Amino acid sequence: PRSLCSGRCNEHWPRDTRFFTPNWRREDRLSDRCKHCAYIGKEERKHQGTTRRNAKRGRVLCPEEEARLSIIFAEYSFVVPNILLQYLFRLGKETMSRLWREEGVSMTMKRSRETNWRWYFRKHIPELPLLSEKEVGMLYLLTRKLDQYIDNRFKPDRALRAILDEESLRIRCSTEDAPNGLTCRKCQRFYPATTFFFRRRKDEVENHCKVCESYAKSQLRRKRLERRFGDM
Repeated sequence: PRSLCSGRCNEHWPRDTRFFTPNWRREDRLSDRCKHCAYIGKEERKHQGTTRRNAKRGRVLCPEEEARLSIIFAEYSFVVPNILLQYLFRLGKETMSRLWREEGVSMTMKRSRETNWRWYFRKHIPELPLLSEKEVGMLYLLTRKLDQYIDNRFKPDRALRAILDEESLRIRCSTEDAPNGLTCRKCQRFYPATTFFFRRRKDEVENHCKVCESYAKSQLRRKRLERRFGDM
């Protein structure tokens, strides 16, 4: 059988490994382009001076831009969160690691977390003279998205709330007699008095549900983080 090449030649070739390059992701283990078109495309990319990269590795930097980003990363790595720098300049993690290594920046997981929390509990965005006005505006938009993402971590767990409500309704519908229950002191919701809905301490059931308990813990953790990193 012959197959039409999707490259420039637009010719029909026998569907075997003599004419088409292997591609193990397809059913017949062959790609759509013939070997000649694949070779021509590879030679063109080689003479253009750039290499193809996927989205995870990021884009290829020119020497001038790489020199500028090296200065920015050396200056702002412990001021601006790394996730914002990555999306601001559309870089891959390998490129960021290489820039840190060339500038002698030791970016550990602990330092990265501290930078994120200081940025989140900031009083105002610091001055960044090495960035252009357009980059500062883009950084402001990315900051709003990051703040919204972190805010959701300190809100009541909606997924757990839905699970508790669904399980409570199932228990009420499956039994003729209403089971013994408790009303949560904080959310004022009525749940069966079981360990699925309330935690038990010292042989006694607490008077607030698991959702309210996790929310109280998240608020306590937020206050501790703010006291520690809210000096920016």
